[in-house]
Amino acid sequence: MLKLLLRPAMIMIPFFIGLLCPQAHILNDTFHLVPVILVIMIFVSSLQLEFRDLAFRREHLAVVGGNILIGIVPWLFCRIFFPEARDLAQLFFFTGIIPAATASPVIVSFLGGNVGFTLTGFVASSFFVSAAMALMMPLVTGNFSFAFLWNVTKTVSLLVIIPILLAFAVQKRWPSARDLPQKCKNSTFALWCVLLFIIASIAGNYLLHNPEISYLSLLLPAAVSGGISIVNFLLGKRLGGKKYRVECGQLLGQKNTSFGIYAALLYADPFVTFGPIFYVLWHNVWNACQLFRYEQKRR
Repeated sequence: MLKLLLRPAMIMIPFFIGLLCPQAHILNDTFHLVPVILVIMIFVSSLQLEFRDLAFRREHLAVVGGNILIGIVPWLFCRIFFPEARDLAQLFFFTGIIPAATASPVIVSFLGGNVGFTLTGFVASSFFVSAAMALMMPLVTGNFSFAFLWNVTKTVSLLVIIPILLAFAVQKRWPSARDLPQKCKNSTFALWCVLLFIIASIAGNYLLHNPEISYLSLLLPAAVSGGISIVNFLLGKRLGGKKYRVECGQLLGQKNTSFGIYAALLYADPFVTFGPIFYVLWHNVWNACQLFRYEQKRR
């Protein structure tokens, strides 16, 4: 039993330690470790792929559509029926519309799923959901910036396209490199734990420098993000059917919260950022439970 709990614990422990060590945010501010770790993780995961793995399927379209609607529908409902609750509407939007996480293919690999399908879904989500998010900005916040869309394009290229192309180049030169992801599974997982620690420390640093925010007021974004997280994972599994249940659940449920926090800070009230911040906790709780069940079934 202790062995089954080890991997889920290694997800939650770094997160809570990061919250208690807000000073560690300097690891990203100074050394930019978050993008570096994400690039390494995507590169290693991509080594086992071939071009035929990156085929766009109708399930990807369903996940992208669901992702966009989960952000827009609750926002629209709040604006129509609760027009004075602007922050609540933005909280739903910025928490619900966040595209898939860069680490989602890595988690799918831990769960024995199809990494190629998930990576294709991540690329589609990053482009189309981010584009939809940018186009909605005038309605949601009254702001629009082409610099934001350009920043998304640059980020996706640096974090996804370049490591994928580099992985294919390495494959062609050294075919045996396809075995590396399996051999480095534990190392990749360790990197992901470090990533969780740094992201949590960034959230802790934000709380530290905003003492006017009461803990009671945080219940609303905690509840909103928790509800959205449950809907995302369950809807994703439903959209994926029997064949891609795990993959679609992960694509819709595991979010690029760093991107979401950045967008909320840039275009909304700082309070809105607690939606994606709490989402970090909820989707990792779900991941911990999934990993526990997966390890239990393998025994």
